[in-house]
Amino acid sequence: MSDFSKKLISFVLFSCLTTAMYAFEDGQVVRLIKGGRSLMVENSSLDASKNAVLWTETNTHSQRWRLEDTGRGTFYLQNVYTKYYLGGLTSAGNGSVVGTMAKNLTRGAWELVPVEGSENKFNIFINKTRRYALSSAIETKDGTGVVLITASSAEPAQIEWEIEVDEKAEPYGFSKSMRDDMMKKFKVRHYKKQSTGYSIDNGGWWGDAEMFETILDAYETTGKLEYATMFENLYTNFISRNKGTWYKSGVQGYNEYNDDIAWMCIACVRAFLLTGTAKYLTTAKNNFNGMFERADCYGNDLLQWKHNSGQGTNACINGPASVCACYLAIATADTTYYELAKKTYLANRKQLYEFSGGKPTGKVWDSYNQESKKYNYWASTYNQGTCLGAAVMLYNHFKTPMFKNDADAIIKWSVKELADSHGVIKVCQTVRGDLCGFKGILMRYIRRYAEDMKHPEYYEWMAKNAYHAWNNRNSGGITSSAWLVKSEENFKHQEGEELKTFESFGNSTCLSAAFNAHLGVVEQHSAYDSIQAEQFFYLRNADVADTGNTDDGTGEVSNMKNATYVGYKNVDFGTDSATIFSVRANFMRTVSTLEVYADAPDAENGTLLCTFTSEDGDVGLNAWGTYTKTLDLPVKGIRNIYMVAKGTSNVKLLSVNWFQFLSESVIDGIHEVESQGVKSEKYAAAAVYDLSGRRVNSQLSTLNSQLQKGLYIVGGKKILVK
Repeated sequence: MSDFSKKLISFVLFSCLTTAMYAFEDGQVVRLIKGGRSLMVENSSLDASKNAVLWTETNTHSQRWRLEDTGRGTFYLQNVYTKYYLGGLTSAGNGSVVGTMAKNLTRGAWELVPVEGSENKFNIFINKTRRYALSSAIETKDGTGVVLITASSAEPAQIEWEIEVDEKAEPYGFSKSMRDDMMKKFKVRHYKKQSTGYSIDNGGWWGDAEMFETILDAYETTGKLEYATMFENLYTNFISRNKGTWYKSGVQGYNEYNDDIAWMCIACVRAFLLTGTAKYLTTAKNNFNGMFERADCYGNDLLQWKHNSGQGTNACINGPASVCACYLAIATADTTYYELAKKTYLANRKQLYEFSGGKPTGKVWDSYNQESKKYNYWASTYNQGTCLGAAVMLYNHFKTPMFKNDADAIIKWSVKELADSHGVIKVCQTVRGDLCGFKGILMRYIRRYAEDMKHPEYYEWMAKNAYHAWNNRNSGGITSSAWLVKSEENFKHQEGEELKTFESFGNSTCLSAAFNAHLGVVEQHSAYDSIQAEQFFYLRNADVADTGNTDDGTGEVSNMKNATYVGYKNVDFGTDSATIFSVRANFMRTVSTLEVYADAPDAENGTLLCTFTSEDGDVGLNAWGTYTKTLDLPVKGIRNIYMVAKGTSNVKLLSVNWFQFLSESVIDGIHEVESQGVKSEKYAAAAVYDLSGRRVNSQLSTLNSQLQKGLYIVGGKKILVK
């Protein structure tokens, strides 16, 4: 056999072995690596015809490519984030820049060929001719581009790639794990223990207030009590630095900026509403009252932005003051705060809202000087956000259509004018200064609009922004406020001639989008289905987990303490009247009570439906059980439902897994069953299951101590054991 024949056979055998060893499959997600960097779409751009570049690995979808079999021995490479395909932007020939484009068999079908004698090294050829290969400079840096090059004349290092299959890649879309990791990485970089409490970096003023609100957003939307603890730590440090009285000149802690005070008051009153901690409300109320008195100095209901600063008024004080007054009205039940909010909002609307044809366009101007009669017509995510929030909250109370119409106009203008064609915020692309934190404010009040005005599509809009920001993070998990570009590894961003270091305030804005997207929110329930406790909408001082309870491994509201509550929005009873409430709970103390209310979590504003208490023998202790009560009065329609824990203060009282209601029509054919025997023979021989589907008894007629009071499934029917 000739030497040529031997070499040919060896090559064929090697090709077969390497093909088998590195067999790629349709649907696999891969990372394309060169010089230790991963190939991605430049700045994670959602536009077509954007360059592909190499960047430090950040474990994001914009750095992952899904293999799609062409059926011709090649693969399309689809970017997991942008959904566009890798290809030669101008041709499939030498020198063509490679980027993302629509699917194209001629310019975007790739053959992945192992490099002979190398482990996990590949040439990536455009189509099967193997004439042109994907290449880059041998020495790479973040942002290095890629081109097609004639393979036969290339240095091997120019066209050799590593290909790594990512079996742990999450599906497309923004997820809770991404959201939680963003917060984790933010805390690692910015959350600092001090001699008194904690600070975000070295601490500040209004930027602190906004970042504190983002922590409250996290608590309000996830129910994770660690965020309430985090707020308390930050509040403690803030008060140690800035004291407790901010509006009074000559006093330590004095702040001349009325909007700064308004922002910290909003954070404090929200913290009170979410935790019940009285000192937060005291701080908010005292400082707001003092600030408002000095700011309301013109006699026309417009507020002064900076104390003793002349005749100027700004939306940046009128907006947050209106919002804060609404929150204080809710917290104190003092409706005079609503009147303050209303008069301030209306004055701001008259002076600083843009009108066309007698109606607001939705654009809010920045400021007006009453002496010079000059306007600043700039619109910011800050002012759009606060005026949106104020309009929604005032509509909730007064029900005046004007407020709703204003809110509708503001949000439509904002998402159209302040975002790009993909719905991603395009303004405030700076990493330092006040401006870098503005868009976090808009996100917060868009959630308020989505919730209260029943527009869930805006949750998706915020999730889209959070997802884009996540894809543009650096390897430290930090995304600067310049979401539209990849965050630099050195935490510095070039803005014109100035190299600016990322600021924590700007870095927090993506967190606002992430948590205010309210992933997994459930805004309506059927009363007659089992409702998981973790599907809450309202809460006070509760600790919620999505999974991992000791009962069945699902979620729970755990370790509820005195006055802790969780609420469930829009529980639909239909036209039937519910008469029975069933709950899966673990009562931990001999003095533990669970009260169930409709409409509000107290008897003054809501309706008490039933009460479970460990004192009267209704429930067991320190074990999960299903407990059932007849309601004090029937319930129908669509209602908000609250569960409130009562008992000894500052101790863990009970945990809840799930609950549901039953009505006589829904439990048609229900039979009373005494724990000592069965009155109906119809189901006597049927197996017994609890409401989670677990078998608890071989048949209903068998006396069994496991068959406690409660609801069971027997023969496909719900049976009540009394």
